Amino acid sequence: MQISLGRYYQADSILHSFDPRLKIVTSFALMILIFALKAAWALTAYGVILLALWQLSKLPWAYFFSSLKQILFVSVLIFLLNLFIGTGQTLLFEFYFVKIYAENLAQACLMLARIVYLVLTSTLFLSYTTSPLVIAAALEDLFKPLKKVNFPAHEIAMMMSIALRFVPTIAEEMETLQKAQIARGADFDTGSIVKRAKGMVVILVPLFVSAINRALDLATSMEARCYHGGENRTRMQQFNLQVSDWLFAGGIVSLLVIMLVMQAYI
Repeated sequence: MQISLGRYYQADSILHSFDPRLKIVTSFALMILIFALKAAWALTAYGVILLALWQLSKLPWAYFFSSLKQILFVSVLIFLLNLFIGTGQTLLFEFYFVKIYAENLAQACLMLARIVYLVLTSTLFLSYTTSPLVIAAALEDLFKPLKKVNFPAHEIAMMMSIALRFVPTIAEEMETLQKAQIARGADFDTGSIVKRAKGMVVILVPLFVSAINRALDLATSMEARCYHGGENRTRMQQFNLQVSDWLFAGGIVSLLVIMLVMQAYI
């Protein structure tokens, strides 16, 4: 099972060297702007920009299609819901009780594009080109102003780092358990939904037990190394914003803002 969340791909590219703090801020700004883009040409232009950024990142295109494959079911479901829920003015197709309106089709395509862009943007900036430890350190820096109100910045960042780090591990372990049960004669693909849900118990129970044991082992290891939170802790990696970081982030955001302005007048 290929899970993109928390799966870092090491490469020598401009996106990998991009400051992680600006990378987080830029990615969230882009995610917000995705929903602000409503014109078809604007979303198409964003898709072209996203493909160009993927090429700059030097990531294998297999990772691109793997990210799309993971959201295939959700994407199809959202597309169908937007296509058939509600009524429009221009009827394109009718077969018995099935009616497809041009307005619903346009809305379904826009929502599908937004979901795909959200996933690809997040995986590009926050997963494949940034390791979980670097994300945790960057979040801690971003949360520093909140320490004045006793916000546990280091602890929150550490928890998020651990969660991101173990998502691929748990996914691989689930796949191993599923293959082991299939080898013993288990069937997860046939029968009713209730039957298949009951069949997943033989996977979920040992998976939860393993996850709890892994968490206990991690807690014991941290205590053995005298971990006491973020107080008086130093960090080997320090972030220094370069001019190229500001130019890259500013260029991406400016391009999207220009698209928003043009969208308002075209």
